[in-house]
Amino acid sequence: MMFSLGLGCVKDLEKKLVVITGCDSGFGFSFALYCCQQLGMVVVATCHNAHGDSGAQQLEESGCHVVRSESVARKDSSESCDPLFVDTRL
Repeated sequence: MMFSLGLGCVKDLEKKLVVITGCDSGFGFSFALYCCQQLGMVVVATCHNAHGDSGAQQLEESGCHVVRSESVARKDSSESCDPLFVDTRL
């Protein structure tokens, strides 16, 4: 499958990393599942409520890496998007 990103085409998306925001429900949720299950991509899905929510739980069960979205913006959070955090989660 080939996807155009405006600057060129990406032919093989399997094992490519994608970060998708707004994955609690709706388009973000569906797109994260599609990328993970159908395209074989490594998906980092940000959710407002990453713990205890059925959407986040379903994403984790399907192989997505779920991150609570507030942790991306807050420096004092125990979860942050520094390279060590990403490396240990993936």
